[in-house]
Amino acid sequence: MASTAQLAARPTVPRLPDGTYAVPDPHRPDVTTLWRVAYGELHPWPVRQRWAPPTAEG
Repeated sequence: MASTAQLAARPTVPRLPDGTYAVPDPHRPDVTTLWRVAYGELHPWPVRQRWAPPTAEG
């Protein structure tokens, strides 16, 4: 577990504003993935879609 001093020294990560974002897939540059930020949490978009790099089988 981190000490109080270690926690205080950690940089803060800026919070993304709520909204939708398009991000190029780092494994397939021709594919753009869509994400939604709601209340500071990241979600795949559209709902029930799973964006992930292709597997060895796929």
